[in-house]
Amino acid sequence: MMGALMVVPVHVRGGGAVVLRTGRTGGGEGRVGIAFTDERCLRAALGEDQAWIRLGERALRAMLRPLGIEVVQVDPLLVAPESAAVTSPARTAPPAAPTASPASGSPVPPRPKVAVGIR
Repeated sequence: MMGALMVVPVHVRGGGAVVLRTGRTGGGEGRVGIAFTDERCLRAALGEDQAWIRLGERALRAMLRPLGIEVVQVDPLLVAPESAAVTSPARTAPPAAPTASPASGSPVPPRPKVAVGIR
């Protein structure tokens, strides 16, 4: 996947800042980065309203490294809401325009954090 742009889910914050979404493995043993090979795969796992940006694998890994995240789960098949007890510090990605909803053309609101269930 090196060199190819991936579709990366984000939370949209005030002022247009975006925060990478992260998850946990099904067993909860660690945090992982989440990325998809295309928009169709992202929508199948996270729904039509999920905001996203395109990033290369190196850029994504560089953003996750300060969080202690080494693993990037590509095209997870199962993504479920994370429990309220599990939180992660907010880290923002470099400025990027959030994607627009095809129907409305307006930025997509953020969704809950996710847990990744299948490797």
